[in-house]
Amino acid sequence: MKLYKGKKRIAMKRSREHAGIASWILKDHEKQLIQYLSTAKPGDLIGACTGYNHYIAKIEFQWAPSKNKKNRWVQNIRVIDDTGRWHWFSSAGCIQMPYTREEIESEILEMDTEEEWAWIKESEEWSEIKKNIETLKNGNHVVDEKGVKL
Repeated sequence: MKLYKGKKRIAMKRSREHAGIASWILKDHEKQLIQYLSTAKPGDLIGACTGYNHYIAKIEFQWAPSKNKKNRWVQNIRVIDDTGRWHWFSSAGCIQMPYTREEIESEILEMDTEEEWAWIKESEEWSEIKKNIETLKNGNHVVDEKGVKL
């Protein structure tokens, strides 16, 4: 999928001026994610900012406004998951490629040992995380084989 409509030269110039998603300034993993999202359909998975995978319910490509409708570019991508939660491409890391079960569970276990996670122990989410850590330490899983929360 192209990230612009109309003449590429004009769309590129306008995108630079208005902070659209411009393929010439994206990092490789972001380009890979856009390629994935451009072909994804409801029922496919995304890795979300929740730390788990979610099923896609809807994908919306938001086009930047333009004086003439000929030259436009994608400004953002919004994914609505199966729980109704919104995830934005432009929100640093809100949408990722789907995680593996091992990635999710190792990240949860690190929260118990890493000093960088000390701040989360003060949050309301800590009781759920602590429960997940105990579940993992007992040899059970907290996500299914696709990385979706059980």
